[in-house]
Amino acid sequence: MKLFLRIFLVCAILVNSNAAFSQKRNVIEGRTLNEIQKDTVLFVTGMLDKKYYEFPEIFAVVIDNKFRIKKTFSYPHRYFLAWASERNNVPFHSESFFLDNSTKTITVGLKNETVGNSSLEFTKKFIPYMLKGTNVVEIETYEYEHGLEFDSKLISYIRQNPDSYVALWFLIERFEDAGFSKVYEEAIDLFSDKMKTGKLWGIISKEIKNTRIRQNEKFPQFVLKDIDLKSEKIILPEKKIVLIDFWFSRCKPCLAQLPKLKEIYERFASTNKFEIIGISTDKAINIDLWKKRVSDNQLKWKSFLDENAFESDKEKIRSFPTNFLVDANGVVIKKNISLLDLEEFLNKNLK
Repeated sequence: MKLFLRIFLVCAILVNSNAAFSQKRNVIEGRTLNEIQKDTVLFVTGMLDKKYYEFPEIFAVVIDNKFRIKKTFSYPHRYFLAWASERNNVPFHSESFFLDNSTKTITVGLKNETVGNSSLEFTKKFIPYMLKGTNVVEIETYEYEHGLEFDSKLISYIRQNPDSYVALWFLIERFEDAGFSKVYEEAIDLFSDKMKTGKLWGIISKEIKNTRIRQNEKFPQFVLKDIDLKSEKIILPEKKIVLIDFWFSRCKPCLAQLPKLKEIYERFASTNKFEIIGISTDKAINIDLWKKRVSDNQLKWKSFLDENAFESDKEKIRSFPTNFLVDANGVVIKKNISLLDLEEFLNKNLK
């Protein structure tokens, strides 16, 4: 009798465990509107860092326009669509897909549609809120062409929806693209206590906190390489104003601005109150080209190499040129000042 009871209890536990496991398992049924006999659909991180993901890439074989995804997420994920057949030419498409444990179906093709809680918030609530009062029809266009306005609306949305993973993912994208901003530091703290206990919030919060180049704080003393490839700590010159310019040797906008930047340097460096520091993010294979650019353009300011963008990437400096204006105390006072505004600023402040 005792043996029977033990067997019964073990079986009951196994049945309940399997039932619980099956309840947690998430199956997403997918279909494509295109005529695809066989291909592989991928959901990828796009330009976002893989550290934010439990599954950096999800792939499923498409047969007769159908595919299936079996994943269980501990928090909603944002993905971008890619196809194995075109990945050499199109790494991924720009439209977002939000997947979570409520996601039941995905339709891809001329019209993309994801059925789930996060995707419903994204399409029915977030996009209409962000695009309201604008003439823009795509959220991606609004984000990249009207960044400051987008950030302001994003903060407003977070205040009203502090549990929103959709908003958190867009905050991550803005930070990854633009680097540190007081706006993002304020925004991350607006999320609910529930969100702050989650893994995703913890990752981005730490990233923002660990950023070293911050407005109204001292510029960090990176150890980089000088033009002779010797390691050297950046010590800011004792000038009233210093412009720190991040660039690389194959960056066309960087090279295009050099004549004007040289003109400004020649004019204001003579006052002994202004200096420029150039920091190249060139890869190891382009070091000789970097040296040639410095020589051919007769750059008179100090040039440093952040080889393979080791330090710059930590600071989310990924668009070029990027610059920081620093005062006599080594404190960052402006980011990405235009050369026209720089000239005006120096005229006013170096009299």
